[in-house]
Amino acid sequence: MDSERLPTKPRFSTFSSFGLLTAIVVFVVFIPFFILEVGRHHAMGLTVHVLTPGALETSADQQQPVFVRIRFQSSKLEPALYVDSGLVSWQELAPILKDHLKSKSLKVVYLAGDPELKWADVVKVIDTIRGVPAEVVLVTARIED
Repeated sequence: MDSERLPTKPRFSTFSSFGLLTAIVVFVVFIPFFILEVGRHHAMGLTVHVLTPGALETSADQQQPVFVRIRFQSSKLEPALYVDSGLVSWQELAPILKDHLKSKSLKVVYLAGDPELKWADVVKVIDTIRGVPAEVVLVTARIED
């Protein structure tokens, strides 16, 4: 009886044609697609510039920049907004910025905020400034009263 057994091939001795074909299709079609797709990804968010201490030096031939400050009052109160040292309400911010920037050739607003502020309040002001439209430069130096 043992001599009547047929010889068998070892298991998994060759690749299946389906598996080989699938691997080639994935390599040739999908891999380049994913590589090209990564190159087309656009970042989402707010573009801002950061100004280091001492970098805001204006000469006589430069225009005076528009300066916005967000001042922390308390955790229960909305932060106070100042445009060029004048207190403004949150609703007045955009119209006042438009008025300040209409005569300027370079539409740039410098923004400083207290460290205790919620980031959401800062983003709200950045979004308002960008909607004016103007570029935002974050001032990193601590502003004293």
